[in-house]
Amino acid sequence: MAMIPFLVALGFIIHAWTQVEEPVYQGKRLSTWLDDSHWTNGGQTVLSSAATQAVQALGTNALPYLVHMMQARDSKLEIYTAIYVYRFLHIQTPLRSADCQRAAFGFYALGPTAKPAYPELVKLVLAADGKGWVAGVFRDDADTIALLADGLHSPDVKVRRRAAMAFGYFQKTPTVCIPALTQALNDRDTQVQMWAAAWLGHYGPAAKSATPALAQLTNSADSMVRIMATQALRDINDTFTNPPATQE
Repeated sequence: MAMIPFLVALGFIIHAWTQVEEPVYQGKRLSTWLDDSHWTNGGQTVLSSAATQAVQALGTNALPYLVHMMQARDSKLEIYTAIYVYRFLHIQTPLRSADCQRAAFGFYALGPTAKPAYPELVKLVLAADGKGWVAGVFRDDADTIALLADGLHSPDVKVRRRAAMAFGYFQKTPTVCIPALTQALNDRDTQVQMWAAAWLGHYGPAAKSATPALAQLTNSADSMVRIMATQALRDINDTFTNPPATQE
């Protein structure tokens, strides 16, 4: 029990050390505006109109802090501290990882104005701490998707997998996505092939150029690759019939 005050104090010190300057609008901090959200009839959480206007008024001045929030992650010490504080004092200690979703609201509110920050967010998508969902913030921005596509050529297979998975967030940029995903079908890694095939099917007939490479994968030794390639071909052209397996 004697350790609890020390852990709490240490947690606050660590949090303070990692802060950047937070912009203010009409006397309220950006983070306060980002807390002003509500549920829609569709079951989504969105910022209030006042909060959206505040974020838009801050414009690019909000980007450094939003990126900082999106980069938030909790150390093991912070997680253990939160657990102990809740267990013994019944106090809910906020964790910084919750900032990621709040930051996403800010990026959505800014729309294209947030584009200067997208390269930093691409790094988060390709990083190893499971933030592939950040790709949804890009809103089908062609330049950013092309930058993300560079991850499909990484020598690190895990980076290529994360890049391939992230392409599922885009469906309105076929001129960028279809060539990148078609090339990814030739990757040595079956997971990359599987995700590329899965997303190509979402484009329907627009992905007709990918059918030769997809047809090759219907004979893959990996069952999931075969399934995804076959389904993609059906989605692209429902008259496709699975070619006979290659004779050994």
